Amino acid sequence: MKRKAFVIANNGDLKGTILDVELVQAFLTSDRGGHWHHNEIDYLINPSKTDLLVKLAAAKVDNYDFVIVHFSGHGGQAVNSLILEINPKEETIQSSELFNLAKRQVSIFDCCRVGDNLGIEALAYDSLKESHKNTRAIYEKMIMNAAEQQLKLYGCSSNEVSSEDKDGGYYTQALFRTAISSSEPYLTFNKAHETAASLVRRRSGFTQNPEIASGRHLSSQNLVIAVS
Repeated sequence: MKRKAFVIANNGDLKGTILDVELVQAFLTSDRGGHWHHNEIDYLINPSKTDLLVKLAAAKVDNYDFVIVHFSGHGGQAVNSLILEINPKEETIQSSELFNLAKRQVSIFDCCRVGDNLGIEALAYDSLKESHKNTRAIYEKMIMNAAEQQLKLYGCSSNEVSSEDKDGGYYTQALFRTAISSSEPYLTFNKAHETAASLVRRRSGFTQNPEIASGRHLSSQNLVIAVS
């Protein structure tokens, strides 16, 4: 399977975004996260708009089987899109420019969405789990068995602020720590988001309410975030 992760962060005045990057990196490269190789992850810290768009264009040509996009930084809600401020120079792109990089893709946005008045069906998991070293192969089989989809995860709802503390963004912490601590043999992004959203809502006093945009396929065809 040909896979790619784009971990994008604007750390101009949001020091927690670098902690988000470190957490995502540690998780993806772990067995639990699918044992991604370092050369399969692009870290784009304060990228220029030109450089980022060139990388995205190249990704579409490279024909990946599976792509994860994670963005930490400033964001704002436009009429039909999310505007992402990608560097301290205040360059922006629309979230839609990060979509459709692969037929199977997860896009995670840990940023504000305040407007400016504008399966894994029939998969025998136990038969795959032959050894600890095989987690990468298990992860890839489960990804490729999922439905083709453009899953979108948002750290907050429209017109809300996405908060952070000394350890990073509330949503990124909740999502990936849920994946790390889960005792399930495999965990989907949908289920991890459900748990993370609940944690963030309670932690923020219900002022930050994460959202998910998923397709109408079977739950058993959802993409996995973690395996063991």
